[in-house]
Amino acid sequence: MPPEQAENVGVSEKPIYDPPDVFNPNLHPPAGAVDVLNIVENGVDFQSVLNPDYSHFYPKPSFSEAKEFN
Repeated sequence: MPPEQAENVGVSEKPIYDPPDVFNPNLHPPAGAVDVLNIVENGVDFQSVLNPDYSHFYPKPSFSEAKEFN
């Protein structure tokens, strides 16, 4: 790596946006209105399909007991 590139390693710029986030009431239903998202989720929190959890289908094996094969 050339020295002019090496001097920039590990240096990051300050982010443009500086939190805290401001609550946006337009993203939430008003009090007393029908909450469609809550109906769709049916009380179950949203789980991303990008990283699914199949642990309830494929439990991890336990190797606590040694088995002999004849």
